[in-house]
Amino acid sequence: MTRPAATVSIDLDDLWSYRRSFGLAESAATPSLLPIAIPRFLDFMEQHELRGTVFVVGHDAELTRHAWLFMQIARCGHELGNHSHDHAGDLESWSAERQRNDLGRAHAAIAAASGFTPRGFRGPSFRVSKSLLEAVQAMGYGYDASTFPNALGALARGWQRRRAERLGTQAVLVADTFGSSAARRLPLKPYAWGLPGGALVEVPVTTFAGFASSASRHLPAVSRRPIPARRARLCTRGDQVFPMGGYRTALPAARDRLHRLRRPV
Repeated sequence: MTRPAATVSIDLDDLWSYRRSFGLAESAATPSLLPIAIPRFLDFMEQHELRGTVFVVGHDAELTRHAWLFMQIARCGHELGNHSHDHAGDLESWSAERQRNDLGRAHAAIAAASGFTPRGFRGPSFRVSKSLLEAVQAMGYGYDASTFPNALGALARGWQRRRAERLGTQAVLVADTFGSSAARRLPLKPYAWGLPGGALVEVPVTTFAGFASSASRHLPAVSRRPIPARRARLCTRGDQVFPMGGYRTALPAARDRLHRLRRPV
């Protein structure tokens, strides 16, 4: 069996989660990026004959209008992972019971929408804690993929605050959003957390396509130091495969691409 040269994952955060992080009111009228982003992602992966992991927010998986999209991700041979239910930036500080309830609800929603049973987790904002890792382990998952060893957290937090000021709002950020100073010293290679219930594999993100939606148009992929291709684990986000321009005009073409990719279950 040939060892993969790299792994690719996408955090499928919809527009409502970005609005919340910038202190903007959430609304039922907020458009969804998913009908655009998912076909573009599947099209790209198909063209390059790649398979990846899509980390899905349970809140979005519960919406019946998105179920066909998640089914297509699974049908195209990609893994679906658990990205929490509410995408709360402070999830790692919640009580153990709330953490397990959140992960359990997301797990059930993703499995019901896609027919794929998640076996891995990525926490919001690249943050973990002992209790959250134990909750991941209690789900029976084989790995966590929440750490991003880098020194860019403070820079990303500053950028988001400045953007919020321009919007006349206040960025909803908690300490160590986008990775803590301690996280930058964590290994780049996969390793195991020693937990009371046994070992849990950690698969760190080593390369990130950009830490914010508009910044990603100007910044190259970043990492703590150059990573050999065989060890690279690239992470991107849903907004970065969303076309610049009106989502309504892009939706028909995106649906056409998705239909062309359909495969039998």
